[in-house]
Amino acid sequence: MKLKIAIVIAVFVSICCCVGFTMGRDKSADLVASNFAAWNAHDADKVASLYTDDVVYEDVAFGMVAHGHDELQKMAAGFFAGVPDFKLEIVSKTSMGNHGSVEWVFSGTDVGL
Repeated sequence: MKLKIAIVIAVFVSICCCVGFTMGRDKSADLVASNFAAWNAHDADKVASLYTDDVVYEDVAFGMVAHGHDELQKMAAGFFAGVPDFKLEIVSKTSMGNHGSVEWVFSGTDVGL
């Protein structure tokens, strides 16, 4: 359960804090799609690239904080190693102005987070 909560928080923060989260509905949808694609591809470099250089990414459930791209890349790689079949599936998404929400289903096997 802790893993599910952590992933939910991590992805939500990803969506809200990525570079390019703008007022345009299409741009927001593209950002969400890019973010989920990077996580589902288990591409830690791509995940990190979606953030500004000075990113501060906090995973509250696990008490982890990453400062900058290198630390975020290592954190994402750790998630992928700990949940090798990690998958996120978008159920629904909405956006309005600078705000949005995404509902998704997380699945995966925790082998060591």
